[in-house]
Amino acid sequence: MKYPIIKSVLSRVGVWVPASAIHYFSGALNYLSVGRWFRDRGLVVPVRCADRLPLYTYVASTVTEPARYLEFGVFEGVSMRMWTQLLKSPDSRLDGFDSFEGLPENWGYFTDKKKFDVQGRIPRFDDPRVQLHKGWFEQTVPPFLKNFKPNTTLVLHLDADLYSSTIYALRQLRPFMRPGTILIFDEFFDREHELKAFSEFLTDEHIQVECLAATKALSQAAFRIVSLPDRAASV
Repeated sequence: MKYPIIKSVLSRVGVWVPASAIHYFSGALNYLSVGRWFRDRGLVVPVRCADRLPLYTYVASTVTEPARYLEFGVFEGVSMRMWTQLLKSPDSRLDGFDSFEGLPENWGYFTDKKKFDVQGRIPRFDDPRVQLHKGWFEQTVPPFLKNFKPNTTLVLHLDADLYSSTIYALRQLRPFMRPGTILIFDEFFDREHELKAFSEFLTDEHIQVECLAATKALSQAAFRIVSLPDRAASV
């Protein structure tokens, strides 16, 4: 075992370190890890945006419409509303998946699974292109995919926060992914959740991607699939 003394000291000191301090230390490590992840994958971030809206705006400018937009983790519908404005074609379709009852498990030290609980209230949209699917992903995604035929540009917005939910959505949508499919992550910096899920998914499925853009801190990032083994679903 390397560095036994250091490990022993850290474990003893940890008894006295507040949970909040460990949370912030972990956060700092997240941002170091995501920066290193890009280098290890040989990926360049060509465009760095100040926040989500300019990121979405730039990504939308690369989308050929009509498009099929699927969002995993809708909450109050803020990002979905942005995309209804960014996707102009009346033939584009937007589907959102959320329990609207919070997360299936706690997310880190300070985010209880009820943090995003809106008591089952579904946000309202005037846009007829939007359809929301209420329930846990395991309940709503498989029935939806039975008749899903994305014969247009596919945009996947992963805002599920948790590793378990993110990897589930990625695996379920894998048969429908093709070169050109766009994937957007909303908490990409989290090495134990979205970053971990995407990294494992790329490795397991032998998928090559390019980065389209990201926010300045790499908290949110968008990718486009360049190549993948032929496992496409019939359309």
